[in-house]
This record gives sequence, C-alpha cells and structure tokens, in this order.
Amino acid sequence: MGKKKKDKTFKKMQQQQKQSEKSKQKAKKYVFWTLSIIVVITVIWLISQSGLTSRETPSSENRPFVGPENAEIVFLEFGCYTCPFTKQFNLQVMNQLIDEYSDRVKFVYRSVPITQNIGSELAAQAGKCAFEQGDFFEYSNYVFETNTYTRDNLVGFAREMNFDIAEFEECLDSQKYRDEVREDIRDARRAGVTITPTVFINDVRITGVHDISLYRRVLNDMLAE
Repeated sequence: MGKKKKDKTFKKMQQQQKQSEKSKQKAKKYVFWTLSIIVVITVIWLISQSGLTSRETPSSENRPFVGPENAEIVFLEFGCYTCPFTKQFNLQVMNQLIDEYSDRVKFVYRSVPITQNIGSELAAQAGKCAFEQGDFFEYSNYVFETNTYTRDNLVGFAREMNFDIAEFEECLDSQKYRDEVREDIRDARRAGVTITPTVFINDVRITGVHDISLYRRVLNDMLAE
C-alpha cells in the first residue's frame, strides 16, 4: 500500500509539473502577442503623427496646376479655401515649394470645400474659373489672404488680376465647374481624405500642415532616384 501511495503522489507531482509548464508556455505566448500588438499600434501611431503614409495617388488630370505637365513627380493637394489649415499651408508652405520645385515638379490643386461653410463651394468654382485665365495659384492667394468668399469679392479679385471679367462672371454664374468640384469631393473620399490639407506626392500621402522640411525631404528623395 505504501508503494501505491508513493506512485500516486509521484504521478500527481508530474501532472502538477506539466500543468505548471503549460501555464508558463501560455503566459509566454500571451506576453509575446501582447508585445507584438503594442509594437504594431506604436508604429501606426508614429506614422499617423508624422502624417506620412503610402497609398495610391488620386488622379491629377485636368485640374489646376503649375509646373511641367508631364513631370514624373506630381504634388497633389486636396484643400479648402475656407479651411484655416489649408490657408496656412498654402501661404506658408505651398507657395515656397512652388518657387523652389515648379521647374521639376507638377503642383496640382483639387478642391474639397466644406459645404457647411458659406461661400466655400463658390470659391472652389471661382478658382477653377481663374485657371481658365491662366493664373490659378496667384488668384488662390488673394482668396486665402482676404478670407472673403462672396460673389462680388471673388469677381473683384479677378478684376484686380486683369482677368476678362465678362468671361469670368459667365464661368462663375453658370456654375460651369460645379460637377467638377463635386467630383473632387468624391475622389477625396475614395482616397481616404478626411482633413484638409491632404497632400499626395506621387504615392506618398501627407496629412495636415507640417514644417516645409518634410515636403522638401520627400521631394528631394524622389528627385534623386
């Protein structure tokens, strides 16, 4: 009987040891997967904070642009005239980048008006009418600098730039570019654009406003390839 009791005790100890080892293995797996998830979340957070990700570039065809039409590098901005961040980006960053790179890079603007902001969609259409007369970006600067989006003011900017006013008014009053603006909005949504400005430099997306050095770094790296 003593021997049987010892055997039972030994088997019980073995079972306990096996269960302990299984528990340790489970704990290791749990720690491994927890750490892996934390690493993935951290990487995603860092990318979102930098504002820089890769994804397919939306079309830039038949939209206001400056620079070589067939340039290999396309700098595409989705912006809104009534958005203070778009204003900051264009006046402090975009204009400087155009001065530095427009001989090698095609800069394109697509309008994503905030429809609840009064005058936002009208300003977007006015910008496209300005492109017809050859100077979209300078006209846009007028709009950004003054923060006024009424028809009279938008026509007034065109007059200051010596546009053909009759032609500009016809373009604006007929809502010639209403459907194109709405197409810009749809394409922005398909591309995952949720804030303005959002920039696509070929397949690199940058959201929000950043120091100009970030955009220069991306452009310089692409130009060096």
